[in-house]
Amino acid sequence: MKWQDIFNTGIKLGQECDIRNYQDSGKYDGDYNDCTIINGDPGLEIKKVYTAIDVEVSELLLVRELNDKGAGIDGIISHHPMGSGAYRLTDVVDIQKYNWERYGVNQKIADGIIERMIEEENIELRSRNFLAVESASKLLEIPVMCIHTAIDNVVQNFFEKIFNKNSFSTLGDAFKKIESIPECIKTSASGDIPFIVKKINIDSPLGKIMVDMTGGVDPDSDIFKSLKKAGINTLIAMHYSLDNIKAIKKNKLNAIICGHMACDSIGLNIYSDLLEQGGIEIVAGSGFYRHRRISS
Repeated sequence: MKWQDIFNTGIKLGQECDIRNYQDSGKYDGDYNDCTIINGDPGLEIKKVYTAIDVEVSELLLVRELNDKGAGIDGIISHHPMGSGAYRLTDVVDIQKYNWERYGVNQKIADGIIERMIEEENIELRSRNFLAVESASKLLEIPVMCIHTAIDNVVQNFFEKIFNKNSFSTLGDAFKKIESIPECIKTSASGDIPFIVKKINIDSPLGKIMVDMTGGVDPDSDIFKSLKKAGINTLIAMHYSLDNIKAIKKNKLNAIICGHMACDSIGLNIYSDLLEQGGIEIVAGSGFYRHRRISS
């Protein structure tokens, strides 16, 4: 596959899984500005990629070392954004607003929270250097891309299907299902274990569930009050900040935290299965727990 085709495969998959398709007619066909080709000729033929949740300069040096030993790795795919993809991370947070509103959060409240999130996150992003990998990849002549929100959309869709297909009666039943997901089993073996935030009684009913897996950044903690008011009882998420965990407890919400690396690995695995079908060999790197759902 060409480097551009590998990138396009990820974007198309993310578009097909975008939650804005759930109620709106047609397919979402917009861009994800935190996904980008960092380096490499789009027309370059690729046979083997190193794929990781996070890529830093150390991963580039690792790939060079592996190639010196004959590994034949042609490019690197990072899930988390870098370069222009990182600086434009706030371009994707509107997905969260759509998710809140479809569960009944007042539009004016949602607009205010998103506006504040974007302003604060932009200030934080502009204070950081996201160009290290981009600079190193050009010097080392290693193709690199990042696929972020497109993959998070895949994770969102994966968990939406689980909770739409199954009628879990209790918090404990839902948690057992999450524990049984192959990626969660693998991360748990490393000590990265899913957990329940508000564990008063695992036999308590789930109530109304919201899956919260995409949208670029952690939400503002003020949203949890509005979600509770909208009737949400249980959140299914990959990770939350400490401030968010405190707000979840304060607003008497249940939350199952499935695990950051586990959830990102689910999305990358579904993407990697498609790439393998296209003839691409996958080398699993930093934070990526490889599990095949379809044969190559």
